[in-house]
Amino acid sequence: MTRTYRVRPGFQFGAQNQHGAGDLVELDEAAALGFLDKLELVQEVEAPPVVEAPLVERKSKRAQG
Repeated sequence: MTRTYRVRPGFQFGAQNQHGAGDLVELDEAAALGFLDKLELVQEVEAPPVVEAPLVERKSKRAQG
């Protein structure tokens, strides 16, 4: 199973160290096991539902007369 990991502060990751601190990488859990000193698992949380705000009509100063 592929999971998302973040490179820890002060570390670089990748074949040519192309990923710096804060970068996100996707790895199989087995492949990440050897690099958990440099990587931290990003906890996936469900996004809250989007609630649209009701439209509020504004009256112009002209309309108020």
